Amino acid sequence: MLNLRYTSVSDKSMTSLCRTLRGTPQPALVCLHLENVNLYGRNLYSLVCALKFNTILRELYLGENNLQSADGAHLYQLITNNFALQMLDLRNNQLADSGITKICEALRHPEVIKNSSLTALVLWNNKITVNAMNAIAGALCDNVHLETINIGNNFIGEGGVQRLRPALGCNGSNLRRLGLQNTHMTCQSAIILAECLADNTTMVRVDLRDNPGIGSAGLLALHSAMKINTSITLLNLDQSCVVATSVKVRPYQENFRRYYDDIKRYCERNKHSVQQEKPEVDPDPKATDSSKAEEPTMENEHKPEHDTTVTVTTDEDTTPPNDQPNPSGTSSAPKGKFMRTSSLTCAETVSDINERIRVMGGSTHSLDETNTDSVQTIKKSPMSSHSSLGLAEWSSLPAIPQANLSAKPTVRKLRRFFRFAFVFNF
Repeated sequence: MLNLRYTSVSDKSMTSLCRTLRGTPQPALVCLHLENVNLYGRNLYSLVCALKFNTILRELYLGENNLQSADGAHLYQLITNNFALQMLDLRNNQLADSGITKICEALRHPEVIKNSSLTALVLWNNKITVNAMNAIAGALCDNVHLETINIGNNFIGEGGVQRLRPALGCNGSNLRRLGLQNTHMTCQSAIILAECLADNTTMVRVDLRDNPGIGSAGLLALHSAMKINTSITLLNLDQSCVVATSVKVRPYQENFRRYYDDIKRYCERNKHSVQQEKPEVDPDPKATDSSKAEEPTMENEHKPEHDTTVTVTTDEDTTPPNDQPNPSGTSSAPKGKFMRTSSLTCAETVSDINERIRVMGGSTHSLDETNTDSVQTIKKSPMSSHSSLGLAEWSSLPAIPQANLSAKPTVRKLRRFFRFAFVFNF
C-alpha cells in the first residue's frame, strides 16, 4: 500500500509516480491513496494513462481532489481500460451529474461489463442530484460486477429513489450494499425503497442514516418489508423515526419502538439463516464488522448518539461521525487524522480493514500528537561541523590569525601590456 494522502504532489513527482506505475515489470502495488493531493486535470490524465495497462492495482482512492465534471472523461478512460481495479473511491469531489453520467457510461461499456473487476464505487458528496439517478440505475442493472455503491451526502430525495427503483426491485441488479446516508429521503422515499427491498434477495446492507425526513410512515413500510426480506443483515436507520410528531399517532409511540426493534431482530434472523446455510464458512470478524467508521472527519462534524442506529452487531458501536456538507455544498478537506467512512466498502470488502485503520490512524501526516502508535518520522538533524569535539580538543586547535585592521591592504595595480606593430615601407 502506498499512502500519499494530504501531501504536496508536484508535477515532477506525479510524473515520476506515473512512470513507475506503467513501468516494466509492474510494481507490486495493490492499494494507492491519493486523497487531497490536487489531483485533477492534467495530473489526473497522467495517472489514468499510467494505469491503463496496470494489472496489479486493486484499490484507488481519489477523494478530496476537487475533481470537476470535465474529469469524468478521464475516469471514463480509467474504467474502460483498467479491468483489474476492484475499488474506486471518489468521495468529496465535485463531479456533479455530468461527471457521474460519464462514469456510468463507462460502467455500461460492453468491454467493462464483460471483463471489469470493479465491485465497489464510492460517490459520497459529489453534488449528485436526481438528474443522474437514471444513469446510475442503468449502470447497476447492466453491470453485474458492481456490488457496492455509496451515493450518500447527495441531494437525491424522493425522485432519486424512484429512479433508482429498477435497479433495486425484483433483483434488477447484483447490488449487495447501498449507501443512502444523508440523501434527503422522506417517508415516501422510504416507502418506495421498502417496496423494492421486500422482494430483493441480493441486498445485504442498506444505510439510511441522517435522513430526518423518514418518520413513522417510513418506519412502518420498512418494517413490513423486513418481515418478508430474507437477505438483509444490516439496516442502518436513525432512531428518530420512532418519535411520533403528529398528535394523532402519539398513542402508538410504543408500537413504533417495537417496530424499530423488530427490524433489528429481522436482520439477526437473516444473519443466522445465512450462517446456517453455510456452516463450513468461518466468518472473519474483520469482514463482518460493519461498525468501523470510514467517513472522513469534517471540521463541522456532528456525532449522533451511539444508540441511534439499527444494527445486527450488539457488541460494538456502529455510529460513525456524520459528514455534513458545507453551506456551499462541498465538504471541506480536513488535514488531520484520516478516518474511513461507513461507505459500505470497508468491512464488507476489505479483509484487513482493521489493520489499515490502525496504521493509517498513526500516519506521520496526522496532526494528532497524542497518538502513541504513530509511525516514527525520520527528521534530518541540524548540521554541526564540530559537534563531536570536546572542550579539551577545542583548546588544542591552532588559533586563527587575526587580521590587522590598522594596516592598509596592499593594492596591486593591473599592469597592461601593449603591443606596437611597426610597419616599414621600403
